Amino acid sequence: MSDGSLGVGKMFQEKTANLEAPPCQPAATAFSLVLTGKGCSLDTAMTDVRILGWLLLLTLLPLLAGCLAPGVGEDPAIRKVAVVSLTVSNWRGIGINGMFGTASSEQIVQAGTAELLRISEEELSKRWQVVPTQNFNAAPAFRNLEAAASYRVLTPLVVGAPLPVFAPTIKDLLKGNIDAEKARALCTVLGVDAVVIIFSDWTTKTGSMFPTIKAVTKNVVTIWDAKGNKRFAERRDMVGKKAIGSHRLYELSEETLGEWISTYQASFAALMPPIR
Repeated sequence: MSDGSLGVGKMFQEKTANLEAPPCQPAATAFSLVLTGKGCSLDTAMTDVRILGWLLLLTLLPLLAGCLAPGVGEDPAIRKVAVVSLTVSNWRGIGINGMFGTASSEQIVQAGTAELLRISEEELSKRWQVVPTQNFNAAPAFRNLEAAASYRVLTPLVVGAPLPVFAPTIKDLLKGNIDAEKARALCTVLGVDAVVIIFSDWTTKTGSMFPTIKAVTKNVVTIWDAKGNKRFAERRDMVGKKAIGSHRLYELSEETLGEWISTYQASFAALMPPIR
């Protein structure tokens, strides 16, 4: 019995002695990297860790590049801008349901669009050099870039002509979008580094506890650079501070118009990129 046992043991030792240990391989665990097999050493482990580190860095580079890219407010390449489109919508029936007053609601809002343009250019001038719309709105080269589609919106009258709309579709109008080619052409024609598109939706809000009505503006601003890239896009909704009516009745007049204008001004200032 003893001789047989020794024989089996000897045969097992001879066979296993000829087997090579597996090469050094990384074995991933839930919390660490374990190196197993023949030839594993601290140097090998450090090499593998360095490789994994580089792979992780390469994976994160696109994200880091996006985070480190200068914002439109800090980009030294953008020094001169122009507001090329400012539209106000009346689709929600402001001044129609429950409104009482003497003048047409659209006439009153139309009169306020000039003030919106003034506010916008003034706020932008705190960050960049602004080319006034009155310098180019009548120029044929600028007006020829206007979108073929027409929309029921209100725009400021500048030098006797409405400020154009460049959005190819109604969906683009709501988001402040234009074609990249159109953005490049506008910057070239106006000699600016970026153009600004503004959309403002006007409506009202009734309080839940007290049925008072307040003015509301929902404002979208986009900025497009000379390469056709959308460098900035922001929306900010703002509710007025004063009541303009109650129980579904309100007045749209020159006095209450100021509530929509003040909410627009506060919204525009709040959504602008930081000053350089």
